[in-house]
Amino acid sequence: MLLNLGGIVGGGAFGALAVRLRLGALTVASLLLAGAATAAFGLASSSLGLAFVVAFLVGMFLFAAMAGLYALVPATYPPAVRVTGMGWAIGIGRAGAVLSPLAAGALLDGGLPAFSLYYLFALPLAAAALAVLGSGRRPASAAGHAAAAATH
Repeated sequence: MLLNLGGIVGGGAFGALAVRLRLGALTVASLLLAGAATAAFGLASSSLGLAFVVAFLVGMFLFAAMAGLYALVPATYPPAVRVTGMGWAIGIGRAGAVLSPLAAGALLDGGLPAFSLYYLFALPLAAAALAVLGSGRRPASAAGHAAAAATH
């Protein structure tokens, strides 16, 4: 419940900040903060009160990061395949949502301490931040793709 409450706050705050700040930088910051909060949850798990606060923060930053990705990613696809590209991106994300609990169970069965899972699952958030940074937010345009095709 706290993840979702944090998500309501994070999504709203992201929307308010996105009209004033660069969307890419805000998304990268949200991804990194979500990763840090996820890793911190592993440390906070020994204190219920602290775990509640950190769970709220995880939700806040994670939902903010998702809002940023949903705003940024469509512009990376050319208009002719934008819907298909977003469909694949969302589908792969859903596959990760299905596979991550299975992976967590396997890792726990293999002897990994529970708190370590949070460190491990913070890594894809850092990788996503690097991917956003690396993309340089170069929107795909029909004119740009036509020019690129003409040069090949």
